Amino acid sequence: MTKIVRLPRKPRKSGPSKAISRKDYMNLKTLMDSPRDRLLLSLMALCIRIGDVLNIKVKDCYDAKMVPRTQAHITEGKTNKPRLIDLSPIQVPLNTYAAEAKRLNLQPDDVLFWSKKGPLRRQSVNRILEQHRQTLGLEQLSPHSLRKYQARYLILEVGIPITVISKMLNHSHVKITEIYADIQQSDVQHAYDNMAV
Repeated sequence: MTKIVRLPRKPRKSGPSKAISRKDYMNLKTLMDSPRDRLLLSLMALCIRIGDVLNIKVKDCYDAKMVPRTQAHITEGKTNKPRLIDLSPIQVPLNTYAAEAKRLNLQPDDVLFWSKKGPLRRQSVNRILEQHRQTLGLEQLSPHSLRKYQARYLILEVGIPITVISKMLNHSHVKITEIYADIQQSDVQHAYDNMAV
């Protein structure tokens, strides 16, 4: 009989990722100045997990003439669930990147993002974000913190119901989305301050 031994998990270096602020996001957006990096950030801002962003193919975002699509159908790697992504908010970075994709002679079945060494990897994205984290003086910046930022922003600033955001994130339960929202006492106070009684 084989006995399964579970090894303890390595502790996280910096704890769970936290959402960044709107100001930090806008500053990051100005630093991401290459067409590739701007589109990469734009797709992460659509709340797509980084593994799924890096697996997106050219044909998912562009037609045969490299005209940006308005929607992309992907299958999430983590959940294996299909997901429809509205690309209309990111038409500008998609258009800008089209010229880069043509220059790289990317084919419809190629992944969308490349580095000099081949397909862009998660480690490279983390390295890019780490450089910008240092420039901006942020405590933390990761693809996941960008996903959390957008969820928090849409719930607390824009006022979109948490159930809608939960569906957008493809969460299995709204409780997971509540964690993403990271509601603080100041958010509760803001609600009290704006009550009509």
